[in-house]
Amino acid sequence: ESAERELQEARAAADAREKEKKKSQQEVVQRRKELKAMDGEGEALRRKVREEKARQRAEEEEAADEEEPGSESTEVFEREMAAMRPQQQALLAKKSEWEEEVRKRAAALETAQGVRDERKARFNVKATRASELAEKVATFAAEHQAAKER
Repeated sequence: ESAERELQEARAAADAREKEKKKSQQEVVQRRKELKAMDGEGEALRRKVREEKARQRAEEEEAADEEEPGSESTEVFEREMAAMRPQQQALLAKKSEWEEEVRKRAAALETAQGVRDERKARFNVKATRASELAEKVATFAAEHQAAKER
């Protein structure tokens, strides 16, 4: 009987431990679910914060783009542009000089080409005249030879 009672007590203690273990596991599962839900809420909050920051940045950029004349950044831009004007004018003057030089060289090339064409034409005229004279000389020589033979 005492052994049986000890056995029942041991079984009851084991059952109690098993129930406690299951209860503990259920609590762990429940806590995990809660943490997961909290993490989801946290992620949603983080997403909202990111979206809000992005919206604010966009608004700030838009406001910066629409700055009225006389604002600090507009004045800085205008000062920088004014500082660049002499440099810009110098570059435009150089560009004009280069364009003039290109026009002069193109004219010189056209003139040189014209001179070459003119010389070539004169040479062709002289060559044509020379070949005509050579024909006349040959004709004359042939006639002279024929007259001599008669």
